[in-house]
Amino acid sequence: METTMTIEVSLASRTDYDAISAFIDRYWAPRHIYCRSKALFEWAFGPSPDWRQDGYCFALARSAGQVIGILGGTPFTLNRFGAESKSCWLANWMVLPEHRRSGAGLRLMRIFSHDLGFDVFSIGLGKQVVPLYRAMRWRVMENFPRWVLVAPGAGARVRRFLSIRFPDWKEDKLNELAEMLGGVKDLDDPFESVPFDASWDEKGWPGFAPEIIGAKRDCRYLEWRYLKHPHFDYQFIVVPEGDRLGLLVWRKEDIIRRDGGPDEVVERAARIVDFLPSSKENARQLTSALIGEMKNHGLAFADFYGTHDRFGRWMEAAGFRRLDQRPVGKQFPSR
Repeated sequence: METTMTIEVSLASRTDYDAISAFIDRYWAPRHIYCRSKALFEWAFGPSPDWRQDGYCFALARSAGQVIGILGGTPFTLNRFGAESKSCWLANWMVLPEHRRSGAGLRLMRIFSHDLGFDVFSIGLGKQVVPLYRAMRWRVMENFPRWVLVAPGAGARVRRFLSIRFPDWKEDKLNELAEMLGGVKDLDDPFESVPFDASWDEKGWPGFAPEIIGAKRDCRYLEWRYLKHPHFDYQFIVVPEGDRLGLLVWRKEDIIRRDGGPDEVVERAARIVDFLPSSKENARQLTSALIGEMKNHGLAFADFYGTHDRFGRWMEAAGFRRLDQRPVGKQFPSR
């Protein structure tokens, strides 16, 4: 624990949840998901494969016993082309305005980057805080390519979804985006997935580690990240190819319109959260299996954010469309 003047900075104990929840609810966002679900907070910042300490991986700044700043970290093992290091994703970095000249914010950050020795990452930054990260000499990636796959026969549904989301759009703009997205052909015999099991650590992840920067996606991580998630029901698609395995992880999501009246489900989509094909053909097979699942569940489209160039080319060959290739594509809504 560090002490400067009247501000103390330390990791939170398991008894601090109520104080953290109250701070987030009052100053960050009312009824934030971490306030409504202690289980999700515990999953993100409590015990996990990469966090074995008794308390939370969540730092607090206090003045006169009151919380005046917070910063959470979700630990993971970072893979850099096969080399591994301790890392964490940061979340909920905030110091109350009257204390922002105290240095408390940087001391919260130092807990993770110095005291715990993590490589630190932050995802989904708001435009207003990007200059702050640049000033700290962070590398900022402003464009994560997004890929969309329209299910067979779902073009009219997607066009209707766009007209609901953008009621002021003219026909030519709706047509341009609908034409860009296109659609994939129906499949007579979609590939079927095999069960996800411990063989992934032998036939799956080792083949990807030397060419990927990101979380170490071994069985331990994938089970914690997806199968043990307290809220989302993630599905695994595993397709063998010779002595290797390809993997696609996804979940269903209802897209809900909230415009002051009763909530209305306007469309259903598949959110792909991991896509690891062993080859171009394997990418097609994984996509084929996904399309079968989309048809079974009545989903109009699937989307995925990814930066791997070769995987992106394989996705495009399988029927996905990269949205940033045209200005109108960037306007395709995520919700």
